[in-house]
Amino acid sequence: MKPRIEVAHVKVVGVQGMVRVDGEVDPALSELYGRLFGSLTQIPEVRRPYRTVGYWQFVANQERLYFAGIEVDSFARFKWDYDKGLVAWDLGETLWAIWRERNGEEGQLMRDGTCWDWLGKSSFVYDSRFIGDFEIYYWKTPGREPQSRWHEVWLPVVG
Repeated sequence: MKPRIEVAHVKVVGVQGMVRVDGEVDPALSELYGRLFGSLTQIPEVRRPYRTVGYWQFVANQERLYFAGIEVDSFARFKWDYDKGLVAWDLGETLWAIWRERNGEEGQLMRDGTCWDWLGKSSFVYDSRFIGDFEIYYWKTPGREPQSRWHEVWLPVVG
């Protein structure tokens, strides 16, 4: 399956935490997204249409750092929030290989090697500024009503 290739400058505000992947990950991810969605009134300049960004970073064999964020247009009015653990990430101008994946099948494209197989056969290489992959969700109402039954897997590449 060939991805769509796109350049995007992504800015997100969100929360992060450790997630064990040797069991049920949904409770840990639900807690992180609950903290994010419970903090939306404190995040100015949320980009529309609404887009959340999840980031998996490999830490240890069964542990991942997970970042759950929402895309913003600017950080100009954002104030760091210790109580909620809100942080801002500016991913900079990045080239992305993007695949669609059905909601409920999160991680399948990575587990079955689709993304990595394509990368190995392509003229692109992994962008080593990152050490994980991203999942992007589009929302009608953040945390309540998704725009569709699909989300996207974004792999940062250099071509």
